[in-house]
Amino acid sequence: MRNGVFAMVMVAASVAGNGQAGAEVYDCAINVGASQNGFITNRYIFDFDAQAATVTVLDAVIQDQNKGPIAAKVASDTAKKLGFTWSIRLSTTTGQTIRMLYRASVIKATKAVQVSAEAQGGEYAGGFDARGACKLSN
Repeated sequence: MRNGVFAMVMVAASVAGNGQAGAEVYDCAINVGASQNGFITNRYIFDFDAQAATVTVLDAVIQDQNKGPIAAKVASDTAKKLGFTWSIRLSTTTGQTIRMLYRASVIKATKAVQVSAEAQGGEYAGGFDARGACKLSN
């Protein structure tokens, strides 16, 4: 696990240093509890380009499954809030393959973030939710 976190930090550094004009990188620390079952992790990195209306996302789950960031959708971009959505297929501890739907909302003024995840199928009913704070770099 420690190597996975190190790899994520290295990928995050390359994402943050991509040099895209107008890109904003939100590096978000999440307060994760045991009730998240590992579906919501303690760190998310969003590389958001408002001009192109594109975003990529990276966390430990994505790094483990994809070995780097994935494209997400910009669900909202208002004066007060950013919203991103993405999904990823995962194998559960019982060997089932499920699709996890994710949503993140970032309050622009305070950089507060909320990440939610919802399992589509498998033994996990309902959703998971956690909050945290982001640091913004351009």
